[in-house]
Amino acid sequence: MRVLHGTLAIEMVLAGLRATLMIVILYALAIVLFVERPLAAYLCPTCAGLTEVAPGIYLDDPAATRRTLMMLEAAERRVARVFGKGDSRPVVLVCRTAECEARVGGLWQAPHTLGVAYGWSFVRLSPRGFSEDVLAHELTHIEIHRRIGLIAIATGRLPAWWNEGMATIVASGRPTSCPRAPGALPGTPLEWRRTTGVLPGRLYLLAACRTRDWLDRNGGMQGALAMLDDLGDGASFRP
Repeated sequence: MRVLHGTLAIEMVLAGLRATLMIVILYALAIVLFVERPLAAYLCPTCAGLTEVAPGIYLDDPAATRRTLMMLEAAERRVARVFGKGDSRPVVLVCRTAECEARVGGLWQAPHTLGVAYGWSFVRLSPRGFSEDVLAHELTHIEIHRRIGLIAIATGRLPAWWNEGMATIVASGRPTSCPRAPGALPGTPLEWRRTTGVLPGRLYLLAACRTRDWLDRNGGMQGALAMLDDLGDGASFRP
């Protein structure tokens, strides 16, 4: 009887653990589906109303396929001139309508968002960001993230201002006229998101100017690529 009681007790504990695990899983799925909508769209683009028009390229408006593919090829050429041709293309999610953006953008998306790069896995463009410049900007983030790796991303080894400044330079060229910077620029992605709400356009210019100065001191683009590889190997950012 004692063995039977012990077995029943263990089964009750395991049943409770299974129930708790199921609740955690359902809660996590709810977060993905209702809060992290871009991730949900990446995992199931067709569930978000997107159509695959080429391998890894998803649109809500297939009529824009030709323009999108031409834009993507041009943006990739810009990025390849700096980083070389990548081994693989990230998934690209493109919304051409406000209805699609409402489904895919997520609850916490800032109204000025043009595009977002998620690690090195996928890029999302809003209707406002449907341009070669914005796509080249986001693809630059993808290449930077690939080079430095997950640990460097998670630990914030690369300042946000440098990441954004480099993406702006690759997409739009080196700035020729720079305003006076108001001291330190945002160093973390969270600080960057908070500040862009106040100075959306000016902040990118300031970051590009600060990154341009960094390039002048550190061997230009070759120095930048070497620094990114060093970050991926565990080194610290060189100011």
